[in-house]
Amino acid sequence: MRINHAECLLNKGKIKSSNALATFSSNGTLNFVQIPLIIDSCLINNRDDLFAIISGNLLLSKKQNEKAQIDGSVIFNRTQIKGNIFPHLMKKNNSSFNPQLWDTYKDKCNCNITVATQSPIRIDTPFFETRAKINLTIKDDMVKPLIGGSIELLGGNINFPYKPLYITKAHCHFVPYKPHDPILEIVAKNRIKKYNITLYFNGSLQHHTMRLESSPPLSEEQIIALLLAGSEEESLSIVAPALIMQNIKNLIFSSSSTLTTLDSYVKNVFNPFKHIHLMPRFIDQTGRGGLRAAIEIDINEQWRAFIQKNFSLSEDTRFEVDYFLSDDICFKAIRDEHRDISAEVEMRWKF
Repeated sequence: MRINHAECLLNKGKIKSSNALATFSSNGTLNFVQIPLIIDSCLINNRDDLFAIISGNLLLSKKQNEKAQIDGSVIFNRTQIKGNIFPHLMKKNNSSFNPQLWDTYKDKCNCNITVATQSPIRIDTPFFETRAKINLTIKDDMVKPLIGGSIELLGGNINFPYKPLYITKAHCHFVPYKPHDPILEIVAKNRIKKYNITLYFNGSLQHHTMRLESSPPLSEEQIIALLLAGSEEESLSIVAPALIMQNIKNLIFSSSSTLTTLDSYVKNVFNPFKHIHLMPRFIDQTGRGGLRAAIEIDINEQWRAFIQKNFSLSEDTRFEVDYFLSDDICFKAIRDEHRDISAEVEMRWKF
């Protein structure tokens, strides 16, 4: 039996088949089947978190007493994911890996399919914005396939409340027989105030190392305070970094609903202090006691004001105004507690 032309029209796009062939024995047993499929700009929409236009060529074939085989390629022409891609990679109990489903269909169909992107996939979550270039192979059993290849993230942001970190390098490599534990390498950077902040993520999704570094050096707690509230000082906002430090990877790898809740909570807490930071100090660096407090105000990217008062000593208030001419040059105007006025130039040299 031969079908010269068949066409299925979808809401958007169509699937066509030409010269499909099936042969049967005299008793009606299927001997051979071959069905070529052309996918032409078909829309895939999974609830509200996936929108994709796909095309491709597939060939379904089956011989008597052998498993069916699907070969070919699928191309994502245009795709947007509103959810986070990483929780889906970490999930081990999705339907395609359900043990009962595996027992039912394990002898039904094999595959050898390449999946690629024509235009980068847009991924958008409250804390994670990027575009992804996919080049994957799906082989062996359709229900429990072997996945190889890589996903490359092309720029984007990790959106912390005060300032984002910009992704400069990000790769996700799939290891055979470990589809839920790919190897990740992520580097994200930004200059926040006078500090160059870098986030490094290396290892598999389940077993990895992640660290935050800065130049000039800060502790990880201070870096988190800088990312969340814009102040590296011992401020009231240091409480939140202490809580978040142990779970920072959730900002990147949590589901959309978790991120939306966290994003809303963090913004409600820190938005009133986005440009103003309170810094209580009980002992200053010179060893003079007393309750000291300061207010730091970010005027814009180049201007910052600092006001400090000692409530226990009969000293006047200290004022500082910083002007950042560039990343490496800062001018300071100071009026200290004794009302003496001075100026400084701070320069950073790179060797």
